[in-house]
Amino acid sequence: MIIGIDFDNTLICYDSVFLKIADELGIKLNGETSPKTELRNLMRMRKGGEWEWSRIQGLAYGRMIIEAKPFPDVEASLLRWIANGHSIRVISHKSIYPTAGLPYNLIEAAKNWIHENFPRLLSAEFDIDHHAFFESTRKEKLKRIARERCNWFIDDLPETLRDIDFPRGTLSLLFEPGQDLGNQLQGKLRRIRTWKEISSIIDSSRPSERPLDQENSEDNDSREPKVVFSGLIQNRLSTSLLDIEELRGGMNNRSYSLRTSDGRVLFGKIYKQSLSDYRDRFAHEVKFLSYSEELEGRRTPTLLETDANAKAAILTLEEGALWPDETDAPLEIWNRFLEFLLDLQQKKDLSKAKKMPRAAESCDTLQEHLDLVSKRRNLWLARAKANEVEHELANWIQIELEDAFQKLAKRMISSELFRKPISPAALIISPSDFGLHNALFAKDGSIRFIDFEYAGWDDPAKTISDFFAQPRYPAPRELYEDWKSTLASLLPQEEVKSFSERLPLISSCIELKWIYVIMGKRLSTEPSTNSSESEDIKRQLRNRLGSFVEKMDT
Repeated sequence: MIIGIDFDNTLICYDSVFLKIADELGIKLNGETSPKTELRNLMRMRKGGEWEWSRIQGLAYGRMIIEAKPFPDVEASLLRWIANGHSIRVISHKSIYPTAGLPYNLIEAAKNWIHENFPRLLSAEFDIDHHAFFESTRKEKLKRIARERCNWFIDDLPETLRDIDFPRGTLSLLFEPGQDLGNQLQGKLRRIRTWKEISSIIDSSRPSERPLDQENSEDNDSREPKVVFSGLIQNRLSTSLLDIEELRGGMNNRSYSLRTSDGRVLFGKIYKQSLSDYRDRFAHEVKFLSYSEELEGRRTPTLLETDANAKAAILTLEEGALWPDETDAPLEIWNRFLEFLLDLQQKKDLSKAKKMPRAAESCDTLQEHLDLVSKRRNLWLARAKANEVEHELANWIQIELEDAFQKLAKRMISSELFRKPISPAALIISPSDFGLHNALFAKDGSIRFIDFEYAGWDDPAKTISDFFAQPRYPAPRELYEDWKSTLASLLPQEEVKSFSERLPLISSCIELKWIYVIMGKRLSTEPSTNSSESEDIKRQLRNRLGSFVEKMDT
């Protein structure tokens, strides 16, 4: 069997750490719950307490982790499982640096703690570099559990085990140390208080085989594109493939011009899918285009055939050209994008609409939005600290950019909506990554909207924020209020206030995220000479950051 285990508060017990922090803060705990839970609840009752609690967590999981101890019977259980032929995976949701406070490397701290506290485990076929995973978001943690094909997973957070993306074939145990469990079930979750109980349950279980992870595994279809498309065209379109030509420009997929024996020219796509990226671009686009066929007035390519094994699709080849760079589009053109977005809501009660997934990087909470920005921030902060970027840029990342991130984090974390999930009733159907960069303009004035690899159900606040933050073709700001009021009108009345409160926070999040994205796309991580092009990019980044900070300060 493969047994997966969360790290924080499942393997490692922080009771002594949080008791010490409480004592240093002059806070007396009554011992009715765990020190972490009691201190957290007391801090959250204070003004600005959520932010201070985040700083405390960074301290506990970073500099003070060395004072934490393993839960009783942990190592004995792990060693026995390995001796019995089982494999162990530590899978944790943990960022490189804490969101609030000094940038102490939390992952290195966790690995060092394992080395210090489990020396026998490390000499018993547990390789910390290959069997311990620290993922930036909960979604990535869930995908890792599936990818490692865990038979069991043990966690202290019920929301992880109840998540819709928790692997169906994995058995779970909810670890609640020191709790008076009463009923041993919490919903469908089995609640366990000690590691002896965990050991007893898993030792007596005999799952027959590892769970399959077909949806999240690397594509094993090794056929050449010509073979894939020839089969689709011959078997399903009643013609044959005469010629195939790979097209340039596809960043997240491979695109082809397909000429058939009956004179048609079609568009073929093979979608990128890898274990390092949980997004299923094939499913997003195929389900979106399938739904769009039900709408009046065709504005998107027609989906002709698909091959799920090869992650391949054949679409109609649309006529038209991209909007020319450095050329302003008139307001009439921009208004067509809002018309398209409204058209997508026409039949959202259809079964095809309900089958669409959540849009890529769709978030239920403000906390998840901040996690996505934190992931990019942590990578660049680590590169800057490791001198993997030139000195001037490294200083800018660690000082000015980090100060801006801390301002955003404090505002997000201090919001009453920070942990509040968005209601399903507040979601809309979103093309996600859309704008002038993903539209074709025909000579007759018609527009075809293309590329829906991230499309799905999403928060309208994120849809607006994405659209107006796109750097290549910035949408006119004078349209912002019109978009805001129009999308608000699509929502139930009871959701409008929450939408209006989320919007400025999500917009700030996405604006800062784009600064990190631009650095990743246009600046080398290797130290280099100061070319005029890189200097121009740095000026753009500083200008964007200046505008961002100005908005945050007003």
